[in-house]
Amino acid sequence: MLAECRYKGLCTPPRSKYTERMKQSGTFGDHVTLQAAGQRFNVHIFVLSSRGQSYAWLVTGISTDTGAVPTILLGHTAHWSP
Repeated sequence: MLAECRYKGLCTPPRSKYTERMKQSGTFGDHVTLQAAGQRFNVHIFVLSSRGQSYAWLVTGISTDTGAVPTILLGHTAHWSP
């Protein structure tokens, strides 16, 4: 399956364990779900983190269009104390 091959390197646990864990109520998305959403909907997703500028990152969609690609700004609040 193409999707399985495309994201194979991004999942740390085996795919079956990963998808079972992601099905659980209260489980939040991660870098794999953001990458898949960016590619599926052809958007850039810019993640801003409360941890600071060095934790901000950009997920890029795949575009064959030379026009502007929409960008989604997403906020992340860290759940840790320094």
